[in-house]
Amino acid sequence: MTPSIFFTLALVSCLLVLFLVGRFRSESVALAGMLVLGIASYFGLNLLPNIHNLWDGYSSNAVISLIAVMLVALGLQTAGLMDSVSRWIAKHGRNDELRVTGLLMLVAGIVSAVIQNTAVVALFLPVATVLSRQLKISISRLAMPIAIAAAAGGTMTLVGTAPLILVQDLIPVEHLSIGFLAPFTTGLTILLAAIAIHLLIGQRFLPSRSVLKSLSRGDQYSIRPRLRGVTIDNHSRFVGRKFGSFERIFRVTVAAYLRDGKWIYTPYRHDSIPRSTVIAVFATDEELADLIKEPGINSCKLKPSAFSAGTADFVEMLVPVGSPLAGQRIRNVSIRKNYGVAPLVISSGGKLKQYNLRNQRLREGDMIYGYAAWHNLTRFNKPRELWLLGTAPTPYNREKAPHAIIGLLIAAVGLLLEVPSSLSFSLGVAWMVSAKLFNFKDVIREVNWSTVALLGAMIPIGSAVSFSGSAAYLADMLQHFFYGMHFFEMCLFLSFFALVAGMAMTNVGAATVMIPVAAQVAVAMDLDVNSLALGVAIAVSNTFVLSSSQVNTLVQASGEYRTRDYFTVGVWQTLSYAIIISLALYLGVL
Repeated sequence: MTPSIFFTLALVSCLLVLFLVGRFRSESVALAGMLVLGIASYFGLNLLPNIHNLWDGYSSNAVISLIAVMLVALGLQTAGLMDSVSRWIAKHGRNDELRVTGLLMLVAGIVSAVIQNTAVVALFLPVATVLSRQLKISISRLAMPIAIAAAAGGTMTLVGTAPLILVQDLIPVEHLSIGFLAPFTTGLTILLAAIAIHLLIGQRFLPSRSVLKSLSRGDQYSIRPRLRGVTIDNHSRFVGRKFGSFERIFRVTVAAYLRDGKWIYTPYRHDSIPRSTVIAVFATDEELADLIKEPGINSCKLKPSAFSAGTADFVEMLVPVGSPLAGQRIRNVSIRKNYGVAPLVISSGGKLKQYNLRNQRLREGDMIYGYAAWHNLTRFNKPRELWLLGTAPTPYNREKAPHAIIGLLIAAVGLLLEVPSSLSFSLGVAWMVSAKLFNFKDVIREVNWSTVALLGAMIPIGSAVSFSGSAAYLADMLQHFFYGMHFFEMCLFLSFFALVAGMAMTNVGAATVMIPVAAQVAVAMDLDVNSLALGVAIAVSNTFVLSSSQVNTLVQASGEYRTRDYFTVGVWQTLSYAIIISLALYLGVL
């Protein structure tokens, strides 16, 4: 074993431990590993062809493709195409839960063939929310199937999952011969099997605990108070006082107030109450009765048009991992001023808290159910701090929709003509930008830079595994292990080993190590390099049983899922997934 091989394997082992411990963000671990790799190369270890290639991962086909795919998804969302999808599924679902779930999974799986799976989940969560309200199906019965379909459907092409985006950058150039649709047959089989298994088995294990159970606005969030109107007369003692003190005294939540004939939604607690105004409050019958006992305050009716679902509505907000709000109290973050939402209920640790929210300390993973005007949420959009979970309505836009479809078609045609995916999707994005579907500020805000940082940092580490001779060293060990083993047994072992590696060190981390090793195993055993590498790339994308995987994390809060929910539903998918990959390798389909 050479010093370069020893160092590379030691570095990969350290990264594996850090990924498993989970104390540090995965992209931070990857970046630190990349920098250590650069320092070691500078001092003479044979780890990279050239130390100047250290940052090449961020200009690679994989990273550019990932960014462009996210932006294509943004264009589709901006055009309101998902609104049409939800209406189509609702129409053909015929109020049958299994039928709706099957259609939702099929459409999400097909879309994930050309859009990266995490972006597909983000696109389809609003669809699930709308269907949940319209058809009175618990959101927990719809959200996880989207994640399953997106993960399965993403295996049909080379852009659906991060490991498949990476595969062309990690196979040695002299052996590289993979087309965009190379995994299509296997991926389609995985998708259809995933849908069938979920409808026959998995759906039985899904919980119905989500708060989105009823069509009635307010009931769907388990919120007892209702939106009421009260007038404040000129002689009321509350004229000129702060809204915060008004809420504390009467234990109500102010949704909006009328100022100069215009409704001001979710006013700040330090704003003053004007004369002769109308205030919309969330209050129970008892709280309203106490409120109108106060001299100068009277009950009144609110105009429905001012509080229609298209203007303002209940929203779900998630405190994401790494949010600066974690650990702070509601009163210290000025949630209305900075985020445009009036909190009504907080779901924390599986419990709903409705009163004295000002003193509630937020935690990562907490859900805030509140009331907000859509224009405020757009203006205060800060997804890295407080993430809106797919409830903002984006109606179908007749002017933008054709341009979004053209942009997607440009990317698809380019891929079919074997134009590099980075260029194909970039051309689609260029069309969408020229059509003003979004601007460059949206690019900065909407791209998941954590995933980009992780992917770009792991690519040189994968290159080091190959260039240092570590992949050949590990392949030689595996070749001796496989000696005398039946080819199908070998395929099954590789599938499950890659699956476990993907769970242990993220699918991107596992791909950067496993794909070069698989390529060397194929060379040593005179097998098809591209086929074996592709099988490993698909295998490490198997994340059905992990609540920490990206696609599952996106739906966890909406469905209020627990770790055991992912296991009981996902274990059947995992077994099917691994067997299909093994059969595809054995039969030479990949």
